[in-house]
Amino acid sequence: MRIKKSLYSTLLLFTFTVILVSKVDQACAIPVVDQDQSFFQDSINADPSFFTWQQGVTAGLDGLLTGIDLHVAVPGSVELFLNRGPAWQFDSYDYQAVVTTSQFGWTHVDVTTAGINLNIGDQFVIGLQGIDGGASFDINTDALSPNTDEYIPGALWINTGQTPSLLRTGGDDLAFRTYIDSDALSSTVPEPATVVLLGIGLVGLAWAAVRRRLIMVRKEEV
Repeated sequence: MRIKKSLYSTLLLFTFTVILVSKVDQACAIPVVDQDQSFFQDSINADPSFFTWQQGVTAGLDGLLTGIDLHVAVPGSVELFLNRGPAWQFDSYDYQAVVTTSQFGWTHVDVTTAGINLNIGDQFVIGLQGIDGGASFDINTDALSPNTDEYIPGALWINTGQTPSLLRTGGDDLAFRTYIDSDALSSTVPEPATVVLLGIGLVGLAWAAVRRRLIMVRKEEV
């Protein structure tokens, strides 16, 4: 009787482990688009090293900032940076990396490692620092289409080595998208592969335990 109860407990553990592993995809939530300014009809020159651009962004979701999309007008290289707070930001960057693009159109930059957790209403900037890399990026501008500010929560700023200022009338914005993982915290996000391997290991251990119990039951019956 004791062996059968033990076998039942082991089978229950095995079932629970399988269910747990089946939920891995849910635990590793897929980031969703938060801010989306996809309209464009002009571009900015992000090539010269004395050009710095900052696009103000306001978060619409709580969670970890995981990615940025930019629309490439001319492929090349640029330094991308992120900084918390409204534009213009003068302090040290919260994240920076050289991004090299080889194709026109949308390009995605994974910024998960920046560890930037946001709450609804938090402001930050997407920055582009020229490095003489030849890159240009698409923007929306109400200079070409008056009263078409497609992104009200922020605006595009420029600094050419003097005083930072809004680009033209303040109705210009980068073509960009931001991605948020609402289920993640920067300090506790495991790599998906690590979670999967852990789950596989648990299933393996549970199944080994089930096999041992089955062998014990068969020996007892004999």
